[in-house]
Order: sequence, then C-alpha cells, then structure tokens
Amino acid sequence: MNSFIDFNSVHTNCINNNIFVLSEIESKSILSKYGIPIPKGELVRNHNEVLEKSALLTFPVVAKISAQGLLHKTEYGGIITNINNKEELIIAFNNLNEKVTNQNIKGYNGILVEEQCYGQVEIIAGFSNDTVFGPVLMAGIGGIYTNLLNDVSFCILPATEKEIFNMLKKLKGYPLIEGYRGKRKIYFKRHTYFYTD
Repeated sequence: MNSFIDFNSVHTNCINNNIFVLSEIESKSILSKYGIPIPKGELVRNHNEVLEKSALLTFPVVAKISAQGLLHKTEYGGIITNINNKEELIIAFNNLNEKVTNQNIKGYNGILVEEQCYGQVEIIAGFSNDTVFGPVLMAGIGGIYTNLLNDVSFCILPATEKEIFNMLKKLKGYPLIEGYRGKRKIYFKRHTYFYTD
C-alpha cells in the first residue's frame, strides 16, 4: 500500500471517534507500518487518477470499492478481478462507482486498485481488545467462505511463536495450510513476530 493514508492520523481518528472497525485501506496502512507485506495498491477517485496511478502498478490488478464499514464487498458486487489493462480498469472503475450509487453505499472513499495476488488458501487474521482477556489474536480460513465455514481460532496476546502455531493447528482447514493433496505448504514463520511482542 502506498502512503496515501498516514498511520498516525488513522490511529488518532480511531481513538478520538471510538472507531472499532477499520477500512481495508486503514488496516493495510497499519500492517505496512509494521513491515507485514501487503499488495501494492493505489486509491483512485476519478478517471485521471485511474490513468495516472495505474501506471505505478503491474497488471493484472483488482479493483475494490473502498468505504468505511463495508466489510463484505463481494455481497455488493464490489470487487472486480483479472483486470489486464487501463481500458479494462476504466470500465471496472465506472461499474463499481455505479454500484456505489445504485446501492447507496455509505462512507465511500474511492476505488482501491491493487496488484492481483495468487494463492491457494486465503487466511483471515484479526485483533481485538477483549474486555475480559485483553488483546486477542484471531486467525482462520478466509476469503469469501469466512462466514460460511466459521473456521477460526483465538490466542491471547502476547503469545509465543509456538502458541500461535498451535492456534493455527486447531483450524479444521489446517491441512490446507500444510499443503493438502499436493499443494504447496504455506510458511507463516516470518509473520509471527508481529504478534509475539
């Protein structure tokens, strides 16, 4: 994510306004701040920005509606994948903006355009400050099936690397992470340091 959102302003805004759910862009700005890799992306709001900022990205790209509080973009038709050039991106931009208007999506920030990532398993990770347990990490099988499968596990923070891996092993979908039926194994080791401090 490029630096179109300032980490400190996101943090201050959340604290001052009791915001408990961050937008995708805000979340990714925080992840990036702590060195967690995220797809390269740009927020665009008009055709000029589409043409200008897409030159900074490598096709194919994904275009997504960016709106405060919009957690399930797929249900609104808010994601378009496999966009291969600027012409297709302009069409996708127009289509998504039309959906924002037709579906009266509130808190609209623009269209997030990101370089498309490929992988066999999507993982969801989250963090909350539980009133009883304090800081808690959540991880599970993600993507469009997150709510359907409800395959998540929790770990109280701070946690050791071993505790985080044990949390992952509790997932029903853990065999997917280990390389189910000849698929490549997913290696988490370099990301666990973020949760151990």
